[in-house]
Amino acid sequence: MRGGYGWFYQAAPFSGNASSTPLFALPPFAQGFSNTDASNDLSTLQKPFPTATLGFVARTPTSELSDRVAGPVYRIPNLQQWNINAQYSLSPTLSLDLGYVGSYGDHLLLSHVLNQPLLASPTLPVNCGYDGIPVDCVMTNTSRNAKVRVPILGETPTALAANDYVGLSWYHSMQATLRKRVSHGLTFQGAYTFSKAENNTTVYNDQNNFSLDWARANFDRRHRFIANYDYQLPVPTQGKGFAGTTLTGWSVAGIIIIQSGLPMTLTDPKGGGVYGGAGPSTITLCPGASNGSLATSGRDQTRLSNWINAGPTVICPAPVVGPDGSTGYGNTGLSIITGPGTIQHGFFYWQENDGGRNSGKTRNSHFESSFTMRLTILNSLTRERPLGRQISASSPKVRLRLG
Repeated sequence: MRGGYGWFYQAAPFSGNASSTPLFALPPFAQGFSNTDASNDLSTLQKPFPTATLGFVARTPTSELSDRVAGPVYRIPNLQQWNINAQYSLSPTLSLDLGYVGSYGDHLLLSHVLNQPLLASPTLPVNCGYDGIPVDCVMTNTSRNAKVRVPILGETPTALAANDYVGLSWYHSMQATLRKRVSHGLTFQGAYTFSKAENNTTVYNDQNNFSLDWARANFDRRHRFIANYDYQLPVPTQGKGFAGTTLTGWSVAGIIIIQSGLPMTLTDPKGGGVYGGAGPSTITLCPGASNGSLATSGRDQTRLSNWINAGPTVICPAPVVGPDGSTGYGNTGLSIITGPGTIQHGFFYWQENDGGRNSGKTRNSHFESSFTMRLTILNSLTRERPLGRQISASSPKVRLRLG
């Protein structure tokens, strides 16, 4: 029986003026110089660097700037990880490991927009005096007036993208490993993992409500099995000469990986129009439909070109919010459907001579099955036009390589 616990920290990327710094390497936060040789002839010991302007531009109600910000939460990301494992001996050459592995991440980096437009109404007007006249208030919601409904006038609805350390993550897994040490020329290992990874580090829909983004991580695979083996073929004869050289020293080996699909988030490019595109919008499920309604039926191989049920009773247009037909966000979350699983297998064999060197008689074969799938839901802003759908998926690619 074994167990362990660790607490790990990750250095924040916002340091100095390195080219890899994601935020502070660009104006207005920083200005980079690379003056060398003749380009640096104006530098002196008293003034070694050129004058930096940092590119600040004054903000006015009509400036429509696209500034970026950091914070206000600035912390060091950390990860707590723990595990417990028990090993059982089934025979002198066979053992079984059973264990649990979990982790919790805190203060993870995520990006979201701080200037998402507000929704206005006659009873709740916003930005009175936006045009210089104190009694003039915004009381309607349209895609055109989104820029005057923002909390900070002069910045666009997609501006003030903040990098905050407020993300969270959880991971839980049960793991089993069966190992066989070499006996009678055979050794193998098989490992199975049943797990679930969740986080909220990708922000869709309402940019001010992170609880809506808690979902399976985009790398989460619920089931994963991987096995490998190596078998030294028995020698059928003790003959010498050509027969002995040809039939001795052969081995075969292989690896197989079987895993469930990755989660998929379905987005609607015409959703969230009333918010000026502040955040990406997910799709809108029709009344009576659920996440389970999105999956078509049948075997995976026959569904690759029709994986998602985008029927008119399942996926509806985004809700209309403004009098001009501008739309709100969708009503679904992230990672609401699972994509196809994958099976990969590799096999090869070789021969070694008495000196342990490869004889050159080598044959390798590799089989790989993969796919790509894209889905775009196009919603009409007018009721007269039908809901358009564009679904594209490539057929599975199968490659067989010998050499």
